Amino acid sequence: MKTTPQSAFRGRKITVMGLGLNQGGLGVSKWLLRQGARLTITDLKSREELAPSIRALAAVKGAHPVRYVLGRHRKADFRRADMIIQNPGVPRDSAFLKIARKAGVPIESDISIFFRLCPHPIVGVSGTKGKTSVTALTGAMLERSFGRVVVAGNIRRSPLDALDGLMRSKEPVPIVLELSSWQLESLKAVEMSPAIAVLTTVLPDHLNRYDGMKDYAAAKELIYAWQLPMGVAVVPYDNPWTRSMGARVRGERFWASMKPLPQEQNGLFYRGTKAVVRSQGIETALFDAKENPLPGAHNAWNALLAGGAAFLRGAKPSAIRSALRAFKGVPHRLERVREFRGVAYWNDTAATTPEASIAAMETLFVKRKGVLIAGGADKELRFGAWAKAVKRLAKKVVLFKGTATPKMRAALARAGVETEDDAVTMREAVARAAASAKRGEAVLLSPGCASFGLFVNEFDRGDRFRSEAKKLR
Repeated sequence: MKTTPQSAFRGRKITVMGLGLNQGGLGVSKWLLRQGARLTITDLKSREELAPSIRALAAVKGAHPVRYVLGRHRKADFRRADMIIQNPGVPRDSAFLKIARKAGVPIESDISIFFRLCPHPIVGVSGTKGKTSVTALTGAMLERSFGRVVVAGNIRRSPLDALDGLMRSKEPVPIVLELSSWQLESLKAVEMSPAIAVLTTVLPDHLNRYDGMKDYAAAKELIYAWQLPMGVAVVPYDNPWTRSMGARVRGERFWASMKPLPQEQNGLFYRGTKAVVRSQGIETALFDAKENPLPGAHNAWNALLAGGAAFLRGAKPSAIRSALRAFKGVPHRLERVREFRGVAYWNDTAATTPEASIAAMETLFVKRKGVLIAGGADKELRFGAWAKAVKRLAKKVVLFKGTATPKMRAALARAGVETEDDAVTMREAVARAAASAKRGEAVLLSPGCASFGLFVNEFDRGDRFRSEAKKLR
């Protein structure tokens, strides 16, 4: 029988660290079961908490039953395994991963396995904010041009779900992956980078898990660290962190800017309202900014990056324009939920940094001040500029209870913004915001920090906002 790359997993003892509820460990566990691996799945959550993922995994036919170790981790499961699969939510300095490294056990992820086995070029998108929108829009543009595309990664969809079909395909299939900093770190195991790498921006984030901005930026730079000379990297020109990072691109670099670039530079930019890509001195118009249906400067930026990435992958400008005009955005990113009694309700739960929350306010509150819902879990970020933006743009702010909220409240006080007691439920927060909003105004959920504490994750937070907004009568 012919041996396939997948068959190398047959019978191997693999410990999956972190099953989770958002496809983090579920997708790779399903795929490994189908390859005949002997799985031990360990998670600090209980069986009851993980019930949806366990039910989904039970529907997969595997050669061996799954062993679950829940509510704890055991050293032996890391020392005696043939491989460890690290869920993106698992800290890189985990004591159990250290045990595996000391025992010489390789540590991988669904992303590293996919890169190792995928036969087609990959477009990878990372950055502090905007990566989901850029990934989705790039995928839509490539689908419009080629008729087929795989979009996966840090969007609650494992790329391994598509791997078997990709390996059977005789024609190259466009692949677009959203890659978090933790997923990029997992590529160290295979020393591979996407053929086309796109950085959206690098701003302070996740500083509770990194040793400062230099450490965080270094993780983002892994998106092109192992590119071959024919690789392509799209890097923001106007951001000081990415400008420095772009100097170390190993392949062909395309700077990206909202204004025209120096004539000698390859890049993506706007000349007036026209989005342009320049390669080796030749300029091609991609679309007109007026064709973008989504509001805000940040969505103009996302469209530029997506259009450039799609073009560099081979999409035609006509397909790029057509896909852009039809794009409705992605859930949880400045998503218009409803209008009730003349008040528009917007779900921007994915705004987990102060800068992202500022961008949302500058988009929605520029003509008329609105009501902001914010607050949550701390990532060791600073809120001074955010508080000043709240003072300038918001008529009222409703804060959730959370570890970051005292810092936000202190920054707001310094900016001269009065606050009330913390809201402890989404229903309470929406009710307070609705009571303050007047016809023609907007209520915006744009938290500026993480969700953990009151909510399972940012998507749970957004789902609850959507539900409560729709219940208003």
